[in-house]
Amino acid sequence: MTRRLGIFGAGGHGRSVASVARAAGWTDIVFFDPDWPVRTNNAAWPIAGTGEDITEAIAACDAVHVALGDNRKRLLLLDSLLSAGAEAPALIHPTAWVCPDCSIGRGTAIMAQSAVNIGTRIGRGVIVNTGALLDHDTEIADGGHLSPGSVLAGTVSVGECAWIAVGAHVLPGIKIGSDAVVGGGALVHREVPAGVTVVGVPAHSLDT
Repeated sequence: MTRRLGIFGAGGHGRSVASVARAAGWTDIVFFDPDWPVRTNNAAWPIAGTGEDITEAIAACDAVHVALGDNRKRLLLLDSLLSAGAEAPALIHPTAWVCPDCSIGRGTAIMAQSAVNIGTRIGRGVIVNTGALLDHDTEIADGGHLSPGSVLAGTVSVGECAWIAVGAHVLPGIKIGSDAVVGGGALVHREVPAGVTVVGVPAHSLDT
């Protein structure tokens, strides 16, 4: 029997998530987005409604996924859906390499050509974007986002809703605090406190 996946958020990331879901075997995919009914499609997939009534949206689907770029909003909506009884499996592209000894939370997306090594723990609502590399024993808390081409060496810890931008590298054992931002191409060699944005090589706070 065909199962329906409902994706909340019909932007570019939503299309990427839909392509991951399709590659993973989902054949019936719909979107929910506030722009409906002005927009009725997102690429090849229909927008079925706004999704404002989450109980109705859950009833129309077998599983859901939240594809919002804002980390806090994504985690908040995912938790609301889970509390309302939604099923939200992790979506993993078949070209990603994920060690079977890892743990992956609900509502997480692991995109094409990424790698998740042994002992890694990934929370719920995380984005492991295209080509991101997570070495052994890394920890990604709920709502984190690892952008395309980012690299985390072994035993790195990324706090809740932190964002590692495109091509950033984090050296072994470093801790990234909740809601912190690591700018694109940065090389992080020391701890980043919660809520702090760092950029550059080596990475430094924008406040210094």
